[in-house]
Amino acid sequence: MVAIIYEITEPILGPIRSVLPNFGMIDLSPMVALLLMGLIRQILVSAPA
Repeated sequence: MVAIIYEITEPILGPIRSVLPNFGMIDLSPMVALLLMGLIRQILVSAPA
């Protein structure tokens, strides 16, 4: 089960991890990914059709 979740999330979190600085044992990439997805969603919803 862990391997499946890793394979699903790594294409999104991997590039974010490579850009973020290392904060020790704290991984901020999931929070950054959620913020980016929310921003993208807002842009797509507010775009004129």
